[in-house]
Amino acid sequence: MKKLILIAALGATAMTSLAGVAAAQETYAVTKYEYQRDNGVDTNALTFGLSGTYASGFAYDMELMSADTEGNGMIGASVELGYRFNGIAGPVALYETSKAGAVHADDFLIGVEGGTELMGAGVFGKALFDTDDADVYRLAIGADYAINDDLAVNGELTHFANVGSADSNLLEIGASYKLTGNMHADVGAHYERASGGAEKTGLHLGVGFSF
Repeated sequence: MKKLILIAALGATAMTSLAGVAAAQETYAVTKYEYQRDNGVDTNALTFGLSGTYASGFAYDMELMSADTEGNGMIGASVELGYRFNGIAGPVALYETSKAGAVHADDFLIGVEGGTELMGAGVFGKALFDTDDADVYRLAIGADYAINDDLAVNGELTHFANVGSADSNLLEIGASYKLTGNMHADVGAHYERASGGAEKTGLHLGVGFSF
């Protein structure tokens, strides 16, 4: 029951975010094609993401995804909400859900995050813990840097601690290039390696709009 209440509260806040998106200090919407290879198995996916930040310190990041793995379909969604006091650090919550065939999975994690600017780059760190099992958690560090008015690059390293499956480390790098006006080309790649040696590699290509 506690988890359902937390998820309901998160969903209500997400809807409020969408309703007030025009008031956001910065908003970014992106549609991406993603490809991943996992031990010789190919996955193709289409995702839509919407993220935004407010001068108050509130931030959100939402994503919808549809994927196909050799004829097997999967759909998923995630919502992440955070608030930084004085723009520095504060609480964060993440809800993820997915459905592949008759198998449904969902995760709700809460934790803390923080960030600042260092030598012109935005740097951040985050720790998230599963509400059902504290032994399941994620630790992430990342940075983004605007090379000029048109080109920005970013990177993130995440450690996944799991129960019942191998721990893993995920490295993601990306770039956004202004094509015209508020339209951007959004590209990136990722590499994930599990503690047992299993590897996943992938890339994405998309078009984003800032407003």
